[in-house]
Amino acid sequence: MIDPMLLHHAEEDFVLTDDWVLELKYDGVRAILDTTGQVKVLYTRRGHEIHDQFPEIDAPPGLVLDGEIVGFDGEFHKLNWVQRRLGVKGADKILERSKKFPITFVAFDILGIVDPQHDFRSLEFSKRRSMLEALSDEITVSPVYPASNIDTMWDYVRKNNLEGLVAKRKDSKYVQGTRTYNWRKIKHSKPEYRSDS
Repeated sequence: MIDPMLLHHAEEDFVLTDDWVLELKYDGVRAILDTTGQVKVLYTRRGHEIHDQFPEIDAPPGLVLDGEIVGFDGEFHKLNWVQRRLGVKGADKILERSKKFPITFVAFDILGIVDPQHDFRSLEFSKRRSMLEALSDEITVSPVYPASNIDTMWDYVRKNNLEGLVAKRKDSKYVQGTRTYNWRKIKHSKPEYRSDS
């Protein structure tokens, strides 16, 4: 079982350079999806197995993906849709809730494949992203944007009342169970951008 890599809040003086990329911060439930075994496994950052509650979440066999379970109502993220699905028991009840509160697993990192020799956590984020994007026809992948798009992204977050942005260093390794300054939550104020080219 993998403990997800965690984020630090961006300080008020945090500066974005071209070494960073941006993602939307989804208002959902963080989860790891593992399809390397005979049975798909989906578990929360606390290690709770929840695939029974979300049977529609799937991916090609042989992958370990980090992502977010999100309820989408158009452009809006409905955390309460995800919450209404958690803890539900019984196949009929689960099916009923899945129709009423549809969710999507949005993958934002790939951590490995079947062969234990292929553990991608030591690779740079930009390389892991390339591998993840190669799967975009089969799974929902969170888009990334260059740091220079901060004004447009910040306007979009404010307009749609989203939770914020996540900034990730292109060269960051995946450090299991660690809160790292290489991934930052941007929630309260737009950071300054400085081109380093």
